[in-house]
Amino acid sequence: MNAVRSSVHVNAWIGPFDKAWMVRRFLRSVFRASLGAGDRRWVYLGDSLNDAPLFAAFPLSVGVANVRNVLGLLAHRPRFVTRAPEGAGFEELARAVLRARGGRR
Repeated sequence: MNAVRSSVHVNAWIGPFDKAWMVRRFLRSVFRASLGAGDRRWVYLGDSLNDAPLFAAFPLSVGVANVRNVLGLLAHRPRFVTRAPEGAGFEELARAVLRARGGRR
């Protein structure tokens, strides 16, 4: 049995599990795309221990500010951390992405 704490729940499972594996599968099946090293088409946002595999997998990984509470426990840290926590951190990232795209949606 394995378990990893999230900011809002505990994930528990029997056998191996890796969130990054599932995201790669999703990208292949839905977008017919892959996640490669240096790939800047995708950004991942998280805030807790169970996000570590995705912080490692995504070249553009972001933690909302409350991720600082677990940074010392993460096997892989996000490359960037927002100033704001939780939903406000998500909004901060969304605004940054829109600015980087020149305001395009």
